[in-house]
Amino acid sequence: MICSGKRGKRQRFFGEPYGFFINLCQTLFAANMAEIGLATWKGEVLSAILLIYWGTPYPTPQSPHPTSRATYLYGGRSPHHPQVMASYGLHWAAMQRAKARGYHSYDFYGYTRDPNHGYAKFSQFKRQFGGTPVTTIGAHDYFFYDRLADTLVGIFKRIKNESRGQGAEGRREEFGR
Repeated sequence: MICSGKRGKRQRFFGEPYGFFINLCQTLFAANMAEIGLATWKGEVLSAILLIYWGTPYPTPQSPHPTSRATYLYGGRSPHHPQVMASYGLHWAAMQRAKARGYHSYDFYGYTRDPNHGYAKFSQFKRQFGGTPVTTIGAHDYFFYDRLADTLVGIFKRIKNESRGQGAEGRREEFGR
């Protein structure tokens, strides 16, 4: 349901591979930095969200740290039973939970005022909760291919060794004295 299935294709979203979510969740859950929220109705999951927590929460909701936040990173909803409005209830519960945990703000992450933008429909949903749009530098995705980092490190070591007069194996080459 988390933007990797039919809804992702229908809305033309880029869906992350299943393994991406497994790795992300294993890492963030172990550090108590994420939670998954589910909205169910009559035993059926209608909406799901992945929240990440950032910053240092204060021990009481009355004095949260101004930079701590809960961010709605990924989510999705079922097309079944739209009259239940499961996503609204789920986000409201997530906001209350973040506040109870001592986080200062709830970040819907990804918003536009442009009606022609790909985010227009879910920005409309987010607008209905009120709040203040905040413009940041934005998200930047970097794609690393298997062994790319190892290859680059090897190249840089070879260049460094060659500039020091060492051979490709890292040995100093002896020249006539």
